[in-house]
Order: sequence, then C-alpha cells, then structure tokens
Amino acid sequence: MTGLSVVVIGKNNADHIAAVVKNGLQFGDEVIYVDTGSSDGTLKLAENAGARVVDYPMKEFDYSTPRCVGDDHATHHWVFHLDTDESIHPRFIDRIRSAVDHPRYDRYLILQRPRGEQITYQLPRLYDRTKGRHKGLCWELVYPVARQGPLEVLVDHDKDHSAYTAKYPMRLALEKREMRAFVEGKKPETKDELIEAISRIGSKQYLAQHDPRAFFPFLNDVEQYHLRLVERGENDPVVAVETARTYHNLNVDPLAIQALRLLEREHVDYALFWKILAGLAMEANNLPTSLEYVEKAIALDDHSFSRVMQCVALVKLGRKSEAKKALERAMDLLPEDPVHQQLYLELFV
Repeated sequence: MTGLSVVVIGKNNADHIAAVVKNGLQFGDEVIYVDTGSSDGTLKLAENAGARVVDYPMKEFDYSTPRCVGDDHATHHWVFHLDTDESIHPRFIDRIRSAVDHPRYDRYLILQRPRGEQITYQLPRLYDRTKGRHKGLCWELVYPVARQGPLEVLVDHDKDHSAYTAKYPMRLALEKREMRAFVEGKKPETKDELIEAISRIGSKQYLAQHDPRAFFPFLNDVEQYHLRLVERGENDPVVAVETARTYHNLNVDPLAIQALRLLEREHVDYALFWKILAGLAMEANNLPTSLEYVEKAIALDDHSFSRVMQCVALVKLGRKSEAKKALERAMDLLPEDPVHQQLYLELFV
C-alpha cells in the first residue's frame, strides 16, 4: 500500500484542530500540522491528537508557503491537504487509497460541500508532492501544470461565511501583490513557465472582478503566451485545457473555445479536455456536439458531474429514457449530492 500524508495548516484553531487531526488519521498514515502563529494552545492540542507539529509563525501570511512547509515535512510522496474546518466521511477512504495506490493522474481535484452551498470541485488537494509544489500568494495552485482529474471524494466544509467574506480584502491585496511581481519579474520562456503564467493569470478572479479594465492587458499576455506555445509545437492537451480554463474563469468563452480548437482533437485522451469542450458547447446551446464531447469524457473518466451534463443534454434532445440512466449513474457515483435528487424529481417523477 502506498503511503499518504495529510497536511493541515492553521492558526488559533483550538476548537477544531483535534477533530481534523483525528479525521485525517482515519485515511492518512500521518498528519502534519503546520501552525502559522497560534496563541491559543492549538499546537499542543494538535500534538495530543496525533499530529506531527511544525511551528512556522508567519509575519506576512500567504496561502502556499505553509503548504510547501507541510509537504517538505511529509514522509510520503502522496499528500492530501485538509483545512481545519473540514472533514471527510469514512465511506470515501477506499476511494482515496485506491487513487493513491493506482494513480491515473499526478493530482486530483476533490469535491467540497460548504455548509448551505452546492458541491463544487476544489483546487488540487491530493497529489504527488515530488511532481509539483504550491505556488501563488492567494490561490494555492500546484505547479508545474500537469494532467489532473476529478475524484469522487467529498470534503465537508463547515464554512463560516462572515469570516470568509472578511478575508476578501486580504485576498484581493495578495492578488494585486502577486500580479505586480508577475509584471516586474522574469518573462516566461520555457513551456512550463509559459503555461504557469497562463494559469496564474486565470486564477486572479478577485482582481479581474474588482478592476476589469486594469486587468484587460493580461488577456493579451495569455493570447501571446499560448500562440508562442502553438508556434513552437508545444500545444498539448494540458496546455489547451489550462488556457481554456483561464479564459473561462475570466468570462471570455469565445477565446476558450478557440484555444481548444487550436489542438488536433482526434486522438486527445484527456477527460478534462472533452468535459470543458462539452460545457462550452452546451452554453452555446449546441446540444448534439455537447453530448458527443461529454460522452468522450465519460469514456475516459466516468464521474458524476459529466453524467449530469450528459443527462441534461439528452433531456433537451428528447431522449428521456437515456437521460434517466445517465442521472441514475450520477446518483450511484455520488448519492450525497442533493442536485441529483432534485433533478431526478423535476425530470422523472
């Protein structure tokens, strides 16, 4: 069995730390807790609960540095990042261990269920730390960019909405600081540097929403970086997906479609590529094409979000019995998602 380290970062989390450490030890072989400056006894509580504690006070906080510190202290190659207000139900343990023992990707996107909100995919949480590290002051992304895929593992997030909203100014300031460094720093040249630059621009959603006019020149950078990769013959499915995701995150879907279409698609074996194409085709109301693409994605990697997309396309095309089977498959894969039950009641009862 492949080893798995669980990494937790936090500060002044005395009320939650014992529970998250014990939860991490249910599916991981060890828990590394990186404390960024607690004064409420969190470190001792984490140690008593079974974590290996790393005392790492930070005067100027960012989201990636303590995660890298945790990875550096991990015993195993594979790591899972869990926040102090999160937990994983024991029923998902086998899926996590199977993904680590028989990896299809170098990193996985994990589902998160914030309290009172819809289930969404998160940034890479489970990954091989020897093949990537966290970068970015605000959004803790893993670089170099590599193939990644979804894993039907649900993280329950006891989200404090007021506290999350209160962090908005800090996150915005971090994004501004990071983009200043991006402008003033060394210009990307290698393939990894170019696609990382594209990805990091796409992660600045707060900044793009706050000041879209000031952000507009960065869209030109994305286009130039991608075209350079295309001209050099380095435009592979990972490059195309990351470029399309950046354009989609910044609400420029026509350019996202263009980025994907620049790639010869006949032999692409990357599920996320077809899923993004399917979503863009559906938004354009091109249902037959959307269905074709999502079924390519399912053939490569079957998961609930793709099955829901397949169901919706089939219903709109009048193929209701097939749509019902697609939704039933989504419910089998992730029965915890209330959207599946709601959709089933609306369409088939």
